[in-house]
Amino acid sequence: ILVGACLGAMSTIDYLSTEEANRPSIAGAVLHSCNWELKADAMKCSSGINYQLFNKGLVIDTLHRIEKSYTEEERELKEEWYQEKGIDMEYLRKSKSIWDIEERFVAPLIGLSGADEYYQKVSPVNKCHKVKKPVVVINSRDDFMAPFDHYKLPEFVKNPNLVLWSTAAGGHVCFVDGLFPVTNYLDKAVPECAKLMCDFVEEGDDADK
Repeated sequence: ILVGACLGAMSTIDYLSTEEANRPSIAGAVLHSCNWELKADAMKCSSGINYQLFNKGLVIDTLHRIEKSYTEEERELKEEWYQEKGIDMEYLRKSKSIWDIEERFVAPLIGLSGADEYYQKVSPVNKCHKVKKPVVVINSRDDFMAPFDHYKLPEFVKNPNLVLWSTAAGGHVCFVDGLFPVTNYLDKAVPECAKLMCDFVEEGDDADK
């Protein structure tokens, strides 16, 4: 059973959309907080109250991580590499949104023309129709980074292998359990989903015998 969250969930969908994933050793996947349509997700994170609550902090932290260097030599090598990739660091430092960073840094870093091409290339919604293994996706209705209405998209709805397990609350990846949480809801939900999937696969194997 494959398990992934957020970017890991996106990578899992990407893998499951390939022929290599259709081998018997892979029973299926349990994912949570998956972003399906990245352009819409970036726009939501960069607007309204989400801009103040989440976007500003994400941008500051991401820029810090991009520029972080432990030595002067490392800093110079990193800036030289970025320059070779066509990344304008001064322009990048003026970024105000996640879209800005993906337009000015992520896309050129991997040889793409811009954020729109990047979103088209990596968004799971463009690949989920190829998934042939059973997948349970756990998402909360109040996820600020992965709009819940994406589960109404035809690409998701039309694939019978994709099943949604929704919760009223949980945010993005958080899913804390209780008013003063010491546990995480996912600690119980993910193993339960995995067990149900294993039981389902074993029943199917028994029926084939």
